[in-house]
Amino acid sequence: TKNNFEPLNDKEISFGLNAVKNVGVKALEQCIEVRNKHGKFQSIFDFISKVDKRLVNKKVLESLILAGAFDSLNENRAQLFEAVDLVVNYGNQVDNQTNKNQINLFGDQEELIKVPDLPIIEDWDNQEKLSKEKEVLGIYVSGNPLIKYADIIEELSNYDFSEKQILKENSIVKIGGAITNFKLHFDKKNQQMAFFNLDCLGGQAEAIIFHDAFDKYKEIIKDNNIVFLVGHTSTQNDFADLKLIVDEVIPINHAKKVLKLTEVNIRLPKNSSKIRIRNRCEVSGRPHGVYRKLKISRIALRQLGLQGKIPGLVKSSW
Repeated sequence: TKNNFEPLNDKEISFGLNAVKNVGVKALEQCIEVRNKHGKFQSIFDFISKVDKRLVNKKVLESLILAGAFDSLNENRAQLFEAVDLVVNYGNQVDNQTNKNQINLFGDQEELIKVPDLPIIEDWDNQEKLSKEKEVLGIYVSGNPLIKYADIIEELSNYDFSEKQILKENSIVKIGGAITNFKLHFDKKNQQMAFFNLDCLGGQAEAIIFHDAFDKYKEIIKDNNIVFLVGHTSTQNDFADLKLIVDEVIPINHAKKVLKLTEVNIRLPKNSSKIRIRNRCEVSGRPHGVYRKLKISRIALRQLGLQGKIPGLVKSSW
């Protein structure tokens, strides 16, 4: 990896190390210079023994670990992060050993500095690893914690960033994603409220939640929590994909039970038009039935291979 972003081919880009938080240009230049001179590093201890510790300090080392810069040497980021002090101390010992690994003037071999053992510790789970990665990179690079919930998010959301929808003010929106940039505020009555972003698979929503709703859901509204928001749109602007005043916050694992499916979206090949199904669908288990309007023909359902596969579809509405 080099300082700047560089295209590797038509589909891949080399992530520039200058984008890593807390890592300055001088430190990066030092790392790249040493690697070019000595070749690939064999371990994090090999790395720290060769770089200038005045430039590559503990903070730089921590950020590089969180960013995944040492994954090719050791994929257990939690283990490396836990060992940072051990690694830095080893590097300082190597620096103080002026004739390390060499024969001194009297012909005796100097005492070698033993490479410490890394602590035995389990790696962070994927969500925590990606969260820490984003802290220093600003984006997810090695994965996205929302991918695990992609199906339920697509199923229950009624807003699609890819469609660039223009919504009227106060439109009801249901959308799933990860909470980021949480900021606690106080209203004119000195009551708690909050601002935060919701990172979604296709974009980002700016959210505001006032006191009554915040007091009810404040234990859920924490950075990196994956949730569904139900709310209504506020005045849109050019700086946010979607601005939302939040009424409900639902943990992702409870979303399917709490939210009721009011629309069915069918994704078609690129050469076909997208059809949003809104017809008379009866929800089982609800008294007297709940009906929805749906503009799609029985022929279209058959062509899509969906005839008989949508529970509760009322035949007379075709």
